[in-house]
Amino acid sequence: MSRLQRSVRYLGGALFALVSLIPILGSVVTTDFFIVREAEPPLREDVYVASTSGFVEGVIEGDLFIFTGDLTISGTVTGTVTAVSSGTVTVAEGGVIEGSLRATARRVDVDGEVGDDVASAAISTTVGADGNVGRDVITFGADLDIAGAVGRDVRGRVVNVTVSGAIGNDLDMTVSRLGITDTATIGGDVLYRSSGEAAIAAGSSIAGQVVRLPVQANFIYGVILTLANVVSLLAFLVTGFAALWILRNTSAAAVSAVSRKPLRSILVGLLAVIVTPVLVVLFAVTLVGLPLSGALVVLMMLALVIGPLPAVTAFGDLILRHKGGLFGAFLLGALIWRLGIWFIPDIIPLLGVLLFVIGLVWGVGAWIVGGWDLRHGEGVAASLIPPAMIVEDDELPPGWEFPLPPEPKEEPAEAKGVAEGPAETEGVEGEPDSRDATQSRTEPDEWGLPGN
Repeated sequence: MSRLQRSVRYLGGALFALVSLIPILGSVVTTDFFIVREAEPPLREDVYVASTSGFVEGVIEGDLFIFTGDLTISGTVTGTVTAVSSGTVTVAEGGVIEGSLRATARRVDVDGEVGDDVASAAISTTVGADGNVGRDVITFGADLDIAGAVGRDVRGRVVNVTVSGAIGNDLDMTVSRLGITDTATIGGDVLYRSSGEAAIAAGSSIAGQVVRLPVQANFIYGVILTLANVVSLLAFLVTGFAALWILRNTSAAAVSAVSRKPLRSILVGLLAVIVTPVLVVLFAVTLVGLPLSGALVVLMMLALVIGPLPAVTAFGDLILRHKGGLFGAFLLGALIWRLGIWFIPDIIPLLGVLLFVIGLVWGVGAWIVGGWDLRHGEGVAASLIPPAMIVEDDELPPGWEFPLPPEPKEEPAEAKGVAEGPAETEGVEGEPDSRDATQSRTEPDEWGLPGN
């Protein structure tokens, strides 16, 4: 069992042990459809759910933590709702969350009441015309639409923001486009960071100031960002050298796969990047599959760190014309790749993200293809083989020939005469028989052993 396999096994056991403690804290539910019906008695405990979809029509007297697809709350949750969703999280009209709503989803819609805060990371977040949030809305995503009422502040980083409802205090956002309609009411200031002016209707009511802040970072932020980039580069180099050394056989095969089988590596990497998150969700639906789901999450995190190594190293090896070895190729390729991610977006937006995605997908596919090839005995490019794996044959001198076998050794004539047998003589009394003495001298020679 390899070191990685042992690590995954131990992590899976730890996750399983952690999950087994959850029933002490509350109720665990794993099902296809999680439904709390209106006619059922209230659930008087915290509830932890893994399901394909969820419906809360009744009452949960506690917190709800749910890992699901679509979630609809039309009943009452007296605590906080934490949702990890692959679909839409909806607080329907008439639905009540007395605590906060914390959601990571494709879409978050609040058409009911949330007593405290709404914190979301979603493509789209909406507080509908009938929606009411008691305190703050903090969101990160593409679109934010405030048509209902928010008791205090609205903050976050969103591409497009539209306000047509009521905000009790401040609107403080980093946006690409901000629109405030004539029905909007804001009790405090409007502070926004954007490259363009906000579209503010004349009929809107804003109690405080409207201030547009520049998007350009200040000097201190620039210094911190530069230091963070340098530290991340050094960390990537150290991690890369360690991975190439520990997995030197597999890494050499993976780098070789980038150049020898580029299309296969890209397709396998794209398939792995798409399928793995889906498998995480599917395995997390059942309690038995949770350890495996956790192991896949760890592999995904590991792939973000060392996944691009084969593609980056192959690029450096190509520039060095296959003369820098595995570590020299990685050093050059990593420097060029990271500098490209940093500086090219200033010229062509989003190209840095594209460079990272290409390196990640291609590298992950190369790890898989290279490991498969190594297992089945396929060759590796000679320039990438670590020195510890190279076995050099000694050169033979010119004209050298294999030695001939030795000629058989001829027995001495005296030994032949003895072997044929001497004339029979009678021994003198008190002296040993001469034939016995002769045989005692010749038998060791016949056995190939030294005589006495």
